[in-house]
Amino acid sequence: MDKEAMGREAGRRVTGERDAGKRGMKGREAGKRDARGREAIRKKAREQGTGGQEAGNNKATEEKCLDRDILHNTGASTARQKRHGILFAICAVSIVFLMAGTSNLLGQREVIFPEVAAICVGYFAAPKRPWAASKIWILALISFSAVLGIFIVRFLPGPVWFQMLVAYGICQVALPLSRTTFAPMISAMVLPVLLQTDTWIYPVSAIGFTALLLGIVVILEKAGLRKKEPYEPWPLPDRMERFTIFYRVGIVALLLFILTNSGFTFAAAPPLLVAFTEFTKPEHPAAKRPFRSCILLFLSASCGALVRFAVSMQLGLPTAFAAAITMAAILVLMKFFSMYLPPCAALGLLAMLIPQEAVPLYPFEAGCGAAIYLVAALAWSKVRSTVALGNTETGLPSNYEE
Repeated sequence: MDKEAMGREAGRRVTGERDAGKRGMKGREAGKRDARGREAIRKKAREQGTGGQEAGNNKATEEKCLDRDILHNTGASTARQKRHGILFAICAVSIVFLMAGTSNLLGQREVIFPEVAAICVGYFAAPKRPWAASKIWILALISFSAVLGIFIVRFLPGPVWFQMLVAYGICQVALPLSRTTFAPMISAMVLPVLLQTDTWIYPVSAIGFTALLLGIVVILEKAGLRKKEPYEPWPLPDRMERFTIFYRVGIVALLLFILTNSGFTFAAAPPLLVAFTEFTKPEHPAAKRPFRSCILLFLSASCGALVRFAVSMQLGLPTAFAAAITMAAILVLMKFFSMYLPPCAALGLLAMLIPQEAVPLYPFEAGCGAAIYLVAALAWSKVRSTVALGNTETGLPSNYEE
């Protein structure tokens, strides 16, 4: 029995060892499979990481290329704008030079039409056309104003200040009825009255050079060098705007009487009447920065007077050179001030038309006139604000419409 028990015990041990060996082999195989699985997982993770990094690198590269393209396009656009700005400035100076040169050749100062310089600023210098007016309307209003100004000088009796007031009053009525905001028409009608010009050379020159300027603008637009701006008719004046017109005429009547009778004629220069009209419009950019506008008007008048004194009166060169230099200098001034006021160019060019004895005091008179009109415009803006506030409190329309 003992031998049999010992045999069975030995058999069980052998069987157990064999089973343990099998289980060990299975465990090792399972371990190997687990290790292979973990290695496969790590490999896949590395591949995904590499792919994600490559995708990230590709995205970063694309963003860099896009930024580079944007910078390139921006730089190209800026360079193109600079080239166009230089071209437009050359056009403006050339037109003024041609006009003043024609005046020199014909020996007629009436050929010089200062509002041509103002229109040049509006089309060639300002980022956006400052008037709600089409080219046809601009030419029509210049023609109407220039011709009627000559009729006033020839056929309306009375002192100069009264004739100027009538011309200004007509413009205050005609401008809103035209559904435009082309204020330079005021200067076109008042200028021949101030200078007592009764020759038909003036309207012919005004119409001719305005047409030439607008023709150049059309060519630039068709060539794609200048964007064509649409014209939308300006709304008819509401009640407050009609009050503003009466206020303008009243202030101008008072100042014309005082200034012309006291010898400060050019403190009522036509471009200043245009500026006063613009100052009283709350939507006009100049009304938001009136003091800077006043300084720019004074500097423009000073520039015109100094250039004429140095170039024409001292060096004896033709007025054409003084006019062209003045136009170029005023464009630089406007660029420096970041303000593009058409009356400034007209005020500077007007210095080429006034008598020589008036040149030294011209900047002083123009500066005083600009300051006076500025104060009058600011006073009216206070009135408008008070009325608008009162209407808001009472529930009435802010524009005081009927």
